[in-house]
Amino acid sequence: NAAAWAEYKTGAAIGEDNTITITIGTGIGGGFIVNGKLLRGKSGRGGEVGSMKIQGRGRECTCKRKDCYESYASGSGLKKTAEEVSVNDSLFKSSIYNKKNPEDITTYDIINGIKNGDEYSKKVFNIWKNDLITGLINITNIFDPESIIISGGMGEFINTDEIQEAVNSEIVVSPVKIKLAKAGNYSGMIGAALLACNKF
Repeated sequence: NAAAWAEYKTGAAIGEDNTITITIGTGIGGGFIVNGKLLRGKSGRGGEVGSMKIQGRGRECTCKRKDCYESYASGSGLKKTAEEVSVNDSLFKSSIYNKKNPEDITTYDIINGIKNGDEYSKKVFNIWKNDLITGLINITNIFDPESIIISGGMGEFINTDEIQEAVNSEIVVSPVKIKLAKAGNYSGMIGAALLACNKF
């Protein structure tokens, strides 16, 4: 929530009163600005997009429930997808990682593999990317935001223009802008300070 407020006030969403910030790292978090106000929910926990169910593949999440958005579209989700594809797809046999234990393949291995033309890595990343897009489509259709800001470590690996085109081709509301965050690693602290100033 604090990161979303930082992006709204000082970052990539300045001037956009309906915007969502999605943090994508080991897990997934979300913060929603609706009509210029932070959406908190009845208990202050609104915006838990990582717990949204998006798939039916039966993957267990860190929360011990199954098929959460976080279990597919986070950095941990990319690692899990790499493991699953290595077991079920013949591309792994010709991969540069075919001698590696599937459980030891990292997100950085996949990104490095793409840079080196590895077809297995490309397939893993495309599955992950489609899972990410699925969640963004759902969020956009429900909240009709002007923008979705992508924050967190996984943001550096995505092409926002490509993601934006894919999301806008599937939604039933007005087009949304997909942008990378600008507030940086201190966005939570910046947003918290700004919220405190706003309150007091």
